[in-house]
Parts: sequence; structure tokens; C-alpha cells
Amino acid sequence: MKYLLLRTLFSAAFGLVIGCCANTLEYRLRSELAVSDNSCYCPVCRHKLPLHDQIPVISYLLLRGRCRYCRAPISPRYPIVEASASMIYALAALITAESAIGAVLIGCGAVIVYLAASMAARRVKPSALKLTGVLLTLLGLQIPIAFGLFLLNVALLN
Repeated sequence: MKYLLLRTLFSAAFGLVIGCCANTLEYRLRSELAVSDNSCYCPVCRHKLPLHDQIPVISYLLLRGRCRYCRAPISPRYPIVEASASMIYALAALITAESAIGAVLIGCGAVIVYLAASMAARRVKPSALKLTGVLLTLLGLQIPIAFGLFLLNVALLN
């Protein structure tokens, strides 16, 4: 029981980080900025943000959704994406035991979080056709990974 709780909490924290990365990646690609640049800054005043202002969800709440320096509003989309990623990862940890399926769900979760952030930023309304295409693509990408993990489990058990 204690192990399940720790695994779930760790997965939730990792999901927050993945959600933050998805937000950053989506913003930088949309704005045609360098993805490899590791500095975060306010898009309004261009002030470089210290690490304590970059804690997923918590910083947004403590700063009441505004930049510390120029008080410009920060979109609520950012903490929503981060919290959603955290929930996806925590659920994947709860649903699956130590199996290849957990890795597949987490891989799918990362892609879903990025796509959701990207669609929200572009104000694209999801349609059944788009969602079906995304799910089929995810399934196609995850089958080789799941098969490889299955073979690894078989090899380790023998």
C-alpha cells in the first residue's frame, strides 16, 4: 500500500513536470523561438523568471495568475495543462502495476497533454475525426514500445 502511494505521488509530480514542459514546448514552437533555450521569461516584460516562479501550478496560485514583475495576467491554460498531466500520470500509476501497459499509458499521456495544450493555444475545437486520428496514431506508436517492453519482461523472468 505504501509503495502504491509513493509511486502515485511520484508519478503525479513527474506529470506536473511533463505538463510544464508541454506548455513550454508548445509556446516556443508557436512563437518560433528556440526550443533549446533554457531560460523562461515573461512574454510581456521579458523579465527572466527565477526558479521559484516556475514551480508548476503552485507558482501560478501564489502569484494569483500574474507576472511578479509587471503584473500582466498569465493564462489559466498553463496550470490546467500541468494539473491535467499530473492527473493522467497519477491515474496511470494507480491503474497499472509494474507492467509494460503502464509505460504505454504514460507515453500516451505525454502526447495527449502536448496535443491538448497545442489545440487549446490555437483554439482548435476537437472533432471526432481529429480525436480518432490522434488515438490511432498513439496506438500505432505505442505498440512497438509495448512489445519491446513485453520482450524485456520475458527475458528478465527467464
